[in-house]
This record gives sequence, structure tokens and C-alpha cells, in this order.
Amino acid sequence: MDGAMYREILANNLLPSVRALKMGRGWVFQHDNDPKHTARATKEWLRKKHLKSQSVLQTGDVDGAKRLGRLSLMLSCIAMFLGVAVIIFIVVTEGILKLK
Repeated sequence: MDGAMYREILANNLLPSVRALKMGRGWVFQHDNDPKHTARATKEWLRKKHLKSQSVLQTGDVDGAKRLGRLSLMLSCIAMFLGVAVIIFIVVTEGILKLK
């Protein structure tokens, strides 16, 4: 899909939906940073239609998601390590109890 097709989809779907839902002017159209969404022609089309738009993902959002992903990985590793430690503890203590 290219920018022209994207704008055609917006014209054929977005605008009629906004009218049908009687949304007025108090809404913002969100999209991601795909090149066809951020193309100069698309931005101009949105401006001519008096549509407010914004990109959903800003650079800070991606960095934050990466940090959360690393934190999640670290916590998962710690949980696995503690789980293995508990299993080893149980096996060792049961072995000691059986020897008595």
C-alpha cells in the first residue's frame, strides 16, 4: 500500500464514519509512524480536511517500551532462578530428612 491508497482509504472510510457517528470536531485521528502516514501528501490531505492527527508512537514511547521489556526479562530471569533455588532446597532438605 502506498500513500495515495492510504489517503483513498481514509476518504472512503474515515470521513463517512466520522459523519455517521456525528463525532463533530473534538476528536483526534491517531496513526503510527509508517511512511505513508507521515508523508507530506498525507499530512497535507489531513490538514485540508481539517482533521487533527497525531502519531501514536513517539520516540520516547519506543524507548520506554524497550526499557520495560528489559526489566520484564530481568524479572523473569530472577523468578526462574528463585524457582530453581526453591526446588533445589526442597530436594536437598527431603534428602536430609530421609537420611535421618
